[in-house]
Amino acid sequence: MMAVIKSLRNIGHNKGQLLKDSFWAVFGNAIGKGLLLLAGIAVARFLGRDSYGEYGLIRNTILTIGIFSTFGIGYTATKFISQGMAKFPDRIFLIYHILIKITLIASIVISALIFTFARQLAVFLENAPLATAIRMCAIIIVFNALTFTQNAILCGFKEFKKVAINNGWSGIVTFVSSASLAYWYGFDGALYALLISQLFNSIINYISIRSITTKINKVVIPVQEKKKIQKEIIIFSFPIALHESLYFVITWFFNFVIIKFADYGQLGLYNAACQWTVVILYIPSVLRNVTLSYLTSTANVSTEQEILKMMILSNFATSSVMCLIIMLLSGYIEGFYGVSFVGLRVVLCTLSLSTIFDCVGSVYEQGLISKAKNWSLLSVNSIKNIGTIILAIVLIHNMAITGALGLSISRVAFSCMVVPALVYCYNNKNIRK
Repeated sequence: MMAVIKSLRNIGHNKGQLLKDSFWAVFGNAIGKGLLLLAGIAVARFLGRDSYGEYGLIRNTILTIGIFSTFGIGYTATKFISQGMAKFPDRIFLIYHILIKITLIASIVISALIFTFARQLAVFLENAPLATAIRMCAIIIVFNALTFTQNAILCGFKEFKKVAINNGWSGIVTFVSSASLAYWYGFDGALYALLISQLFNSIINYISIRSITTKINKVVIPVQEKKKIQKEIIIFSFPIALHESLYFVITWFFNFVIIKFADYGQLGLYNAACQWTVVILYIPSVLRNVTLSYLTSTANVSTEQEILKMMILSNFATSSVMCLIIMLLSGYIEGFYGVSFVGLRVVLCTLSLSTIFDCVGSVYEQGLISKAKNWSLLSVNSIKNIGTIILAIVLIHNMAITGALGLSISRVAFSCMVVPALVYCYNNKNIRK
């Protein structure tokens, strides 16, 4: 009886702390994300649809390669820091340094390759003048990767309030620099603003992490133990790195398919619609590390199921409401971007539907990572992403559907189909880690 009462108390405590951390993750980041959206609208108006399509290609490349270039360390950082705080607090400082070292090595290597082959990549995209912008992108990638890992580390420490404050300040810097530099210097100015915002974010994240790590007692760990921990982190990260590599390739191919089978104007429409799906995905995305942190740190099955149910309900409810609001306002949203963005409404409404399934699926994705079922996650999402590309090509090339709309329809179809597969993998105990 006492064990049951203790379990219920633990669930209540965890639920209260989870709600508190979720509050900071959601509302604390709202200002930063809102300003990022406004910055994107301002840049779109100043550049026009075609130039904004080029800008969107570069920006998406930065963001996706930034995640990939961490070698899967993002979610690994949250899991290992959270797990270490609960079980091995004496290893935290070492784990932190290993995570940062892997991120810097991987991102610098990727950055150097992109910088070296920038001209060839620009020619492949049938836009040779983009070579200079791609080289700028290569520099930004290092700071973006570093910021991504730093945020994950702070989430592992459950310092969601600090993450929220830092993202808020970063949003302000991004909005001011993007709006002003895009207005005065056009396409190049918008890229400079990306560099400024990522550099600023990495600096304030470093200060926040340092304020935590200086309070941790540093102990001497044998060299063999250090190598063992580093090997454990790399082995755990490898399937996640493959998953994020595929995500990068597929996301980039989304852009490539539209460019090859349509034009940069259609890519501009698609990127503008993606800006608003980010709004729908906002709450679920900022709760991903919250979910992973809590699922990793709990060993109680009933508490795990309680957390899972809470996050699924939260994601489904918020994404459904936001999706409906954006659909109702889609006509006004199209008007925000100017006359060159005619056709945005139908693309936005279609693409918004995919986010509901993505939000529910994201909870199970974090659950799979918490159970170290990273290979299962890689397999399911590989099928989803490859299928999305194939169906998009069929719709655009063979059925004469416009580029942005064809890709949006394909994303809805496969986002819907992948959820049952994620649920099966999470609940099946026979699936190997």
